[in-house]
Amino acid sequence: MNFRTKIWMLPASAAAVFMVGVAVSFIVGNRTSNVLAHLQEVDNPHASFVQTVDRSAEQLRLTLQAAAAEGDADKLKDTQVMVSAAHDALAGMEKLPEKTQIARELAEAFDAYQTSSIGATRALLTSQPPGDLVAKMQSSLGTLQKLLEQRKSEAE
Repeated sequence: MNFRTKIWMLPASAAAVFMVGVAVSFIVGNRTSNVLAHLQEVDNPHASFVQTVDRSAEQLRLTLQAAAAEGDADKLKDTQVMVSAAHDALAGMEKLPEKTQIARELAEAFDAYQTSSIGATRALLTSQPPGDLVAKMQSSLGTLQKLLEQRKSEAE
C-alpha cells in the first residue's frame, strides 16, 4: 500500500469508527429509554400500589385493635375506607402489564385477612365465641405480610 492510500485511509477509518460509535450509542440509548419507560409505566405504579395495600392493611389492623381494646363496634365502620383503598390499589395494579397475577394473589390474601379480622373483631365485640376466626386472622395476616414484604423488596 502506498503512502497516498494510507493517508486517505485515515479519514475513512475515523468515519467508520465514528459510525460504529453512533450505532452503539443508539442501541444503548434505545435500551435505556425502554427501561426508563417500563419503570415509569409499570414498576413505579406497582410499587405505589403495593405501598397503598400495605398501609391499608396496617391501618385496618390498628383500627381493629383499637375497636377491640375500646369495645367500640362503631369503629368497624371506619374499616370500609381502608378496604376500599386497598381494593382500588389492587384494581389499578391488575391493569398493569405483567402484574395481573401479583394483584390477584395480593387481593386474595388481603380479602382473606380483612374478612377474618373483621369477623373476629365483630365476634369479640358482641361477646360471641370467635371460633377459628382468630386463627384464620393470624394465618391470613402472616400470608399477607409475607406477600407484601416480597413485593416491596422486588420493587426496590
